[in-house]
Amino acid sequence: MTGTPPSHVRVLAFGDLEGAVWGTVIDAGATAIVYCTPDGVGSGTVALNDNPAAWTVSGEGVELRATPIAHEGADGTGELCRVQGSLTVAGVRRDVDCPGTRGAGGPTSKRLQSVRGVSGWFATDRGLALLALRPDSGKGQESDLIEANVFEPEGWIAVDEPRLSTTYLADDRPSRASLELWIADGEEEYPRRAAAEASGPGAAIDGDGISLQVTPLRCHAGGLDGAGVYLLARF
Repeated sequence: MTGTPPSHVRVLAFGDLEGAVWGTVIDAGATAIVYCTPDGVGSGTVALNDNPAAWTVSGEGVELRATPIAHEGADGTGELCRVQGSLTVAGVRRDVDCPGTRGAGGPTSKRLQSVRGVSGWFATDRGLALLALRPDSGKGQESDLIEANVFEPEGWIAVDEPRLSTTYLADDRPSRASLELWIADGEEEYPRRAAAEASGPGAAIDGDGISLQVTPLRCHAGGLDGAGVYLLARF
């Protein structure tokens, strides 16, 4: 990764509903991946293209293609997608065909100190994604720039006022997350709420200028249960 903190990022998160396969790719000047299959965890640097029709991720043991699911309301800042390809861990190649989310944050006028992201999926056409960017001069959550989307079969909804609360373990790994997603409906606002808890220890990678940690989640929203990931990147 680059030694200079970035001013914008791209994130791809994916996983099956059972939580056996999951991963996150982050592009912050250079690109890294942390992922898991039933054979173990893997991480490394990868190449990520910028074709909006289909992001492709390639690297040692990684070949993925993320195609957005066309739907009314999609605006490009956050998209539900289908991720297909393969991941290899411990010499075992596993085919991947699962839901995911992809999106971009920034650019900002200031370099970034950290990025937190929560993605969850409950079906191939239902999920959510939140991305919180903290500028290099930020001292707490009040300085975060947060964007979020809710993905439903009837349409995709941009969240007007997203809020994220995280509980951390002693070793600074996230254990629980609560999302409060306020959505405007005319002159009224109403919240969508979601909760998640860590479903495993996750995995991490440290590179030049970045510390990336990804934790698998069990997610709950609107009476539905699903899976997801929590991304924490520090620059």
